[in-house]
Amino acid sequence: MPYKYYNYLALFLTVFTLFARLSDVGSNPAGFYCDEAAISFNARSILETGKDEHGISYPFYFKSYGDYKSGLYVYSVAIAQKIFGNDTAELVHFTTRLPAALFLALVLPLGYIILAKSIHPLCGLIALLLLATDPWLHHFSHIGFSLTAIPFLLAAGLCLWLIGIKEKDSFYFALSAAFYSLAFYTYAPARLFVPLFAAGLLIIYAKDQRIHRKDLFAFVLTACLCSLPFFYYLLGVEDYLKRVGYLNIFTTPYLASSGGYRWYAQHTPELWQSIQTLPQFVSSLLVFIWNYFQQLSLDFLFFNSGPNLKFGPTKSGVLQLLSLPGLAAGVFFAIKDRSRFGLILLWWILIFPIPGSLTWEDIPHAGRAIVAHPGLTLLAAFGYWRIFTFLANLKNSYLRKVSISLLILSTSFIYLYQSYLFLKHYHENYSIRSSAWMQYGIREIVDYVREHSSNFREVQFVTTGLLYEPEMHILMYSGIPAKKWHETHKLPYKMKVLRKTVDVNYLRPNTLYIISPPPRHIPPSVRVLHTVFWEDNVGASAVFLRLKQENINLK
Repeated sequence: MPYKYYNYLALFLTVFTLFARLSDVGSNPAGFYCDEAAISFNARSILETGKDEHGISYPFYFKSYGDYKSGLYVYSVAIAQKIFGNDTAELVHFTTRLPAALFLALVLPLGYIILAKSIHPLCGLIALLLLATDPWLHHFSHIGFSLTAIPFLLAAGLCLWLIGIKEKDSFYFALSAAFYSLAFYTYAPARLFVPLFAAGLLIIYAKDQRIHRKDLFAFVLTACLCSLPFFYYLLGVEDYLKRVGYLNIFTTPYLASSGGYRWYAQHTPELWQSIQTLPQFVSSLLVFIWNYFQQLSLDFLFFNSGPNLKFGPTKSGVLQLLSLPGLAAGVFFAIKDRSRFGLILLWWILIFPIPGSLTWEDIPHAGRAIVAHPGLTLLAAFGYWRIFTFLANLKNSYLRKVSISLLILSTSFIYLYQSYLFLKHYHENYSIRSSAWMQYGIREIVDYVREHSSNFREVQFVTTGLLYEPEMHILMYSGIPAKKWHETHKLPYKMKVLRKTVDVNYLRPNTLYIISPPPRHIPPSVRVLHTVFWEDNVGASAVFLRLKQENINLK
């Protein structure tokens, strides 16, 4: 088949996948996580005032909830809001998640181009098909998290690097470095992964005669220049590394709460007792080793991506099971061939667990392991290609035809069946199961308060459960002008957020209380005005309470 037909098919599959993902991107998963709300409000603030929620003009990173969020993703959402608007909650959800869907849809043609240029267009199509129904990428296409830009930036950087080698043009090397450097302005794991990966590129391709010193100079110089704002924040902003200190296994006070620490204590108690007399660095290093291999485990990669439903359904791994034979074959043939391209994919696999392994919380963590994409899938597609070419070169024509037919039929059946099961579960069940994790209910709370707050002197939102950090939701759903927030720093509708329990036996008069999670016992003196349920209409996320003896005229 002529190469152009491969390109047409790749384009068709990319567009089809994008529109399939966009069909429910604003509604599935139900709810809207606090990080999404913060990104959305900061994007609106930038559009209205040119400042973030704290009044800082056009920052590279947006401080929110004590952390610094991706400037790249916030500005992408601002562009989406400018085009589609942000007047309704539905539009807010859609525009906040749209960049994620676009970033991850672009990974498909980039994966195709990388393998089509390096190996064969058919190998690129295999990668594209695997990426199209990859559980990881499908889910992250539906949530507005800054990490969703990482696979696109990594794929674009590698693609431009390979084009630079073929075209012998320093411009592509500089452009490759620019895309890699943009990853510094996304999610924290990329800030360690990218330098490690770039070092691997420079070492593996150091003796490639097609690369000249001026190309390497353009790559390194561009990377340094594009990284200057990141280093400004790193060295000049006092609390920029605050969350890193909390999560880092070498500095955190919570190491004993890590899964690795508990595993060693349970399975090697004698060894663990002896280790306790040594410096903390030793126990941290052992936790790092346990974390590293947990992220390379078959269970995490193919069967169970972890308990945190924000990062996808727990009934599947981060890769579809069909990738397993290809990945095993890819590792084998990459080691056997020792080609530069195969070695860089192996390097990708070896280093992707490192950033997540340096943290103690929720390991293995599907979000922090996002830097594995699309490298794992590219290697799996390469493995399937090598299996196919091995069978195609069999001398016995009958055996060759039968083997190739069985390979195509079996993989096609498994691919379609697994894709159907995952997508069916994702679109029919996952949204309901994840509604609590995704903080479903705050929009409903704001809608109720908007209608009834005028009947009360004060509205107190008491939250000690999953509806934590609701301020950005309130600002976003209320539509309050960003300038007004900058001037007053007061929530609309007379609302105040309390992060402590309230004794429902002693409620203040003329006050509307929103309590999440709902109290177990409500005294006779208190009236329940309204209840917000999870999406399954079984579990309650919040109740609205007031003193019963008050004569309140509710609309």
